[in-house]
Amino acid sequence: SYFYSCTFIQSISSNFIFMNTRKLNIAILLTVFLLGFSQLQANQGNPYENTIYRATLGQSFAAEIKNGELYTWGNNIFGQLGLGDSLPKMGVFKVNPETDWKQISAGANHALAIKTDGTLWAWGANQSGQLGTGDLSKRNSPTQIAQTKRWIYVEAAQNHSIALTSDGELWAWGDNSFGQLGLGNSYDCNFPTLIDALADSNIVAISTGSQHSLFLDENGNVYSCGRNNHDQLGLGTGNNTKIP
Repeated sequence: SYFYSCTFIQSISSNFIFMNTRKLNIAILLTVFLLGFSQLQANQGNPYENTIYRATLGQSFAAEIKNGELYTWGNNIFGQLGLGDSLPKMGVFKVNPETDWKQISAGANHALAIKTDGTLWAWGANQSGQLGTGDLSKRNSPTQIAQTKRWIYVEAAQNHSIALTSDGELWAWGDNSFGQLGLGNSYDCNFPTLIDALADSNIVAISTGSQHSLFLDENGNVYSCGRNNHDQLGLGTGNNTKIP
């Protein structure tokens, strides 16, 4: 998630980019961490393969998976609660009757989730193509994308998204203003596109910031791309890069 990852806790610094009530968010993050910590110890091999992600924070909305059920609450102006409309809501709502949700990740105003069968679903804002639906129309309810792949982990950034398949492929879509998709250009993409530059890198972890992305391979090497105005890519140059 752009705002939280129970497995690596590497996105914690990103959680506060959009948040105004930091003390409340720190408390929420600590609670989520405690809920997911027991699962960190049990992971073996690919850290995303058998992990259940329980909660994620968006810009002004939140989502949780509990016993396979998906719940959302907060701002719904872009349909980011996944309830079938974009009307204001007060309270916590179950998204649908299904009980097979496995991982959830929230961007600024969109969400991505994976079910236990490896299918990938998206909803919310889509002005940059961050839902991967092939268009720029928002979705008010979960919409399946990239149906030919089995997905094991997804990261929703501010307005871009990156996901990992069971066969080790990395795909990216959405806002690419600073090259954060790692595709070698700065064109937005409204459908999942393979990151060729990392095709042979055996990536096991992904983390996204507001407009940059980082990748960890099985040997501990870190790759980065996107905006670098504060050297958030760790390159020591301050220059943006479009290729990890």
